[in-house]
Amino acid sequence: MKLNYRPFFFLALICLFSGQLSAQLLEWTYEDILTDIQESGANPDMIMDGQGNLHVCYWKLGEDRLGYGRRDKSTGQWTHQTVDQGANFQGFKSAMALDASGKVHIAYLKKSGLEAELKYAHNITGNWIVESPLPTQTLGFYGFDLLSPRFTQLSLDIVIQANGQPAILYFDGRVDHYTNCPFPIITAYDVYELDMNLLTRQAGGAWGNYPFQNIADRNQVGCMPFGDRFGEFCQLKPGPNGEYYALTNSLHNHDLLFYRSAPGSLNSWTKVLIDSVSRQLNNNVNPGQIFREGFEFPAMEVVNDTGIHLLYGASNFYGKNAPLTNRKPVIYTYFNSDSLGAPGYQPFHHSFGFLNEYRSFFSLSTKGNETVFASYYHQEIGALMVETSFNKGLDWTKDTVDFITTNSRLNSAVYQDSLFVLAYNGQADELALYSRSISGGAWNVQRASLTEVRGASLSSEIYRTPTDDEVHVVYTESSADQLMYGKKALGSWSHTPIGSAGKGYFRTALHLGTNQTPHVVYAQLNPRELVLATENNGIWTTSLIDDMAQVEDVSFEIFQNQIHVVYYDIAQGHLAYAWSANAQGPWLKQVIDSTSQIVGIKPSLFMKDDGSLHLSYVDGWNSQVKYAVRSATGIWSVETVTEPFNYIPSYSDIAISDTGQLSLAFRDDNNNTIQLATREAAGNWTLEEVVGVSNEQVGAPLRMLFDTKHRPWVLYNSLDLLTEIKLVRKAESGSWTQVSVLNNAGFIGNVFDFHLIEDDFYIIGKKNKSGDEGLGLLYAENGVRTSLEASLAEASFRMFPNPSSGSLRIQLDNPSRGKLRLAIYNLNGQRLHLISDEAYGARGQQRYEADLSHLAPGMYLVQWQGETFQVQRKLVLMPK
Repeated sequence: MKLNYRPFFFLALICLFSGQLSAQLLEWTYEDILTDIQESGANPDMIMDGQGNLHVCYWKLGEDRLGYGRRDKSTGQWTHQTVDQGANFQGFKSAMALDASGKVHIAYLKKSGLEAELKYAHNITGNWIVESPLPTQTLGFYGFDLLSPRFTQLSLDIVIQANGQPAILYFDGRVDHYTNCPFPIITAYDVYELDMNLLTRQAGGAWGNYPFQNIADRNQVGCMPFGDRFGEFCQLKPGPNGEYYALTNSLHNHDLLFYRSAPGSLNSWTKVLIDSVSRQLNNNVNPGQIFREGFEFPAMEVVNDTGIHLLYGASNFYGKNAPLTNRKPVIYTYFNSDSLGAPGYQPFHHSFGFLNEYRSFFSLSTKGNETVFASYYHQEIGALMVETSFNKGLDWTKDTVDFITTNSRLNSAVYQDSLFVLAYNGQADELALYSRSISGGAWNVQRASLTEVRGASLSSEIYRTPTDDEVHVVYTESSADQLMYGKKALGSWSHTPIGSAGKGYFRTALHLGTNQTPHVVYAQLNPRELVLATENNGIWTTSLIDDMAQVEDVSFEIFQNQIHVVYYDIAQGHLAYAWSANAQGPWLKQVIDSTSQIVGIKPSLFMKDDGSLHLSYVDGWNSQVKYAVRSATGIWSVETVTEPFNYIPSYSDIAISDTGQLSLAFRDDNNNTIQLATREAAGNWTLEEVVGVSNEQVGAPLRMLFDTKHRPWVLYNSLDLLTEIKLVRKAESGSWTQVSVLNNAGFIGNVFDFHLIEDDFYIIGKKNKSGDEGLGLLYAENGVRTSLEASLAEASFRMFPNPSSGSLRIQLDNPSRGKLRLAIYNLNGQRLHLISDEAYGARGQQRYEADLSHLAPGMYLVQWQGETFQVQRKLVLMPK
């Protein structure tokens, strides 16, 4: 093996395929080409409408977009849209609300330089409309890790007023600079204004800004002498009688504050203390010893006219010689809003969890006034937890939802008898929706976000040198709408862009020309063109092939610097061909097939060593597979491979062996099978089924090739519970046998290329690992040399019981019709019992039974002898 790979693992499992195809083992090596870190789902918000439909908004770092998703209650299916996109962390934190008509309103933050811009979007008109409520003002960050905005605590919330217009509560963390501070905080901002504000939108579209009264720092300690982190975590809820509730922390003063507005007003508020570090520590507080101690990530639910449920965290961090031994990280509080401030009234507080159960993000949901669900992330063990109380917080039961990694807030909701919890799983890099009955039971999980895709269109080539295997790959990159070229040489990968971003790249194909010069044909939308790009010393030059066609599928080949391109023009509905004597053009074009209104889908072009072109494609109008060949004079001849409507073909791939055998594989959508068509003579094709199963979708897409022994191989996509690739090979006997491609769940699927270099296999494709839409490579050294018959027989031969007391059952999978002999031998090689001796044994799974009671106890050999192999097993006979 010439590639310096780290072995991944050897597949030791024997996989039976559909009860018909047996398994052959190959040793595969896996290599990660490209890994995406997309954060698709960070900082989500969720709301449920009255019909049980879920609405979510979330940040997609990889694509720098604010995404919106809706889950239909009746079908459980998700639809996704992009709300806003652009440079600088578009929508890295957001909150959403629904108006009376069910329209979505989203407030969100966009990073702008070293600060953030507040933005608002709605889909009242059916399209997303974006506004800037504070067009001349930005909000500041108090932290200085600006490359990881998910960690910043800029907070905001949104509600819909009685007039249908939004109101946005937000935290303004404007700062000037930071300075040195005493331990444990080495650097922090010391000149800043940190407060809470409210924006309201009027019917005419004007915005009014109403800041809450800033709160002075009572203790005057630490590095923040000029203000307070008031509003760092804030939440806004409408009350049942026209009032509004606001919840926030006063972090430097170590308080949790609750605000209640006058009915119908958003600028007249009453403030009440809900919790404090003094209560937490039983008044054992020395202000000079406390540095930035307080409350974080509060969550609030309003359940009736006066009942308020709260969930929040009391930080274990930043204590300076403070008595923290009795701290509890998760706190639930219930209170009657009408009684707050009355003499002697204290809210009910309950702490649960342990000291090391460092809380980071919370969500609270209720059913009625008694049943409470508290969701939080147990950072110490990496678990998503839900605690349930059926008596308003007096007693709790704990449930582990899942083990995940998250750095983002949680959301939850109750609808009828179901509980929903929404969490960003950083390990899987996706937004996950968990659900179960409110009374308990197993959790169901569903992906709730879309991720960026690298390799939606991909093409690759392998070039073998005396010292190395060079790997070349071209792929689409959706995050920047960029076409990329990757190359591995001498064990190292490099990735460079082809052309400029934003062209709408969606189809691409790669081949190597003279001196291994990469040539790339691609289709783009902006403007709609078919283009050839050629690299020379790191510089890409382009040649326009066609700017009149609407290219849907493309395939091409290179012969002696001549470029041959075939493509399906969806605008004309026909198959077109373009040819140039070199990479600079000019391009000569002709139509290969226009005999129906939709012909030329999924073309696959194969060039023989003599330069002749052979092409398979699909006639969608007549539901048939076609073949075309180009003569030396440049004339295309077309043949019908399948009769109209006998199949419903969708994908095809063509290959020609070294002996000139021409075959093409295609998927039949009607029967969910893969068929192989072999050309016996001009216009004469024979067909056979390669794969046919009922419990999975196969062959969308597929690739085929001939090995050095002139045997066809078909690599295809399989979609059942998991998406994976599977591989089958036709043996000398004529039977099709499955070949291992790793236990591939989570590695490669959906988009891939298949190569054979001498006896070595390569598979290059898009990974289907959850949240990782990068590229991967599989390599099987000497895969062609694997003995199919012997390994198949060895893998399938079973006998039981062993040890036996005289009765023996044997099960095997005969790879071909031919000699089949089963016999019992002693250790000296003398045959003692003949079980079966067939000149033409049946192919497939066979079962045999033998009575060996006449044999003495001891050790024997059971031998299966086939036409080209011999398999032996030891058998122990026990006394009766």
